[in-house]
Amino acid sequence: LGCPAVLTRYSRLFCDCNRPPPAAKKAAASGSGNQGQGGASAAYLTSPFCQEAEGQPIVLNSSLSDAEVEKRLAGAWRPYHNALVGLVEASPGRSFLLSLHSYTRVFEQQPPRAVEVGILCWPERDLLPGKPASRLLALLEAAGVDVRINEPYSLVLGDGSLYSTHAPQLESDGRENITVELRQDKIDDDPEWRAKVVGCIVECFQGAT
Repeated sequence: LGCPAVLTRYSRLFCDCNRPPPAAKKAAASGSGNQGQGGASAAYLTSPFCQEAEGQPIVLNSSLSDAEVEKRLAGAWRPYHNALVGLVEASPGRSFLLSLHSYTRVFEQQPPRAVEVGILCWPERDLLPGKPASRLLALLEAAGVDVRINEPYSLVLGDGSLYSTHAPQLESDGRENITVELRQDKIDDDPEWRAKVVGCIVECFQGAT
């Protein structure tokens, strides 16, 4: 795409930068109130320091002291978000934020997820004709990809994802923003599918300013 990217360089078990910091945890939890279409637990969605995964405790994050929490926020969480905000502020006014994530086919012993690509957005606004989410949805459907809106997660529920973290700033500047979720096993094991989806993303966004 010829665009800059902001990436983390450490495990999400150490610090998940796509979750709000502890100060925002209670607000995010009270705002989401349910598990959404993907069934992800509120505890998973509202902390950068996950306490368990697949029913197993994450020892790395057990009994975190306030000092350790602050150390991780200062060394990992804030630099990522500061870099992202800086990039947005330095970008042309008509630029947009494309957030790419992957998810597992099976999560927390729940039934396997059939959806292959999720477009996370506010449908009443982002699926209007000509919008990036609308264009990408049409391209993926035409390519035969199982693509769905707000699955396996829903941003409409305010689950604390990166989209909702930075959307107010982007929207105040009149910038588009879109989050795309890609199923991990399809990325890893199906080169034809991967090339098809990448082609749709490139066709949708290449040349945008």
